[in-house]
Amino acid sequence: MKEEKRLKRYYVGVDWADEFHQVWVSDPEGKKVAGRKVEQSPKGMSEFGRWLHERQGEGIELWAAIEKPHGRIVDFLLDHGVGGLPRQSQGPGSGQGPVSHEPVQE
Repeated sequence: MKEEKRLKRYYVGVDWADEFHQVWVSDPEGKKVAGRKVEQSPKGMSEFGRWLHERQGEGIELWAAIEKPHGRIVDFLLDHGVGGLPRQSQGPGSGQGPVSHEPVQE
């Protein structure tokens, strides 16, 4: 019997800003896998895009949690094959969880 290969999934949290974005990556159990500061520049975004593609090349499915379902960083993640979990924010530190488990569709 052929064994089914299960796709690994990482969750990418992005605290976005105009000059740089803080990124937190965890596994399904919430354990930190990676963290990085991404500069909002061609070089910074290119390096982040390469990192995303390398994880996907390793067979890792990536899902992102972002404060709003639109904007430059959301478009960037969607363009790089990252699924999305839009969050409903009611201010800093609200702790409001995902409102949808479906990928963000533009």
